[in-house]
Amino acid sequence: MLAGLIFDRAGNLYGATMQGGNYGLGTVFELTPTVGGGWTETVLYNFAGGADGAFPYGNLIFDSAGSLYGTNTQGGSYEHGTAFELSPREGGGWTEKILHEPDEADK
Repeated sequence: MLAGLIFDRAGNLYGATMQGGNYGLGTVFELTPTVGGGWTETVLYNFAGGADGAFPYGNLIFDSAGSLYGTNTQGGSYEHGTAFELSPREGGGWTEKILHEPDEADK
């Protein structure tokens, strides 16, 4: 599945890949426009599997503070996926927080 891209207020694009990255389990990325019409890609987060989650699926969304939200199809304590938040850190980088992990009852 190809997820949609979203813009921030500065004109940067954000999206997720279901595969690839450092562990082959998906990424969240940013595309920044360059002079002359090109784009520079920055991987914001590499999913590592397990409790971290794997294989992001669907569109990302922003909140008013600039945090990104999305879902993974696998990973979490029960391997049923996760809902995650990526928050920008002061000085650069992003921090992941798992918001929800479906359990056996949620199957």
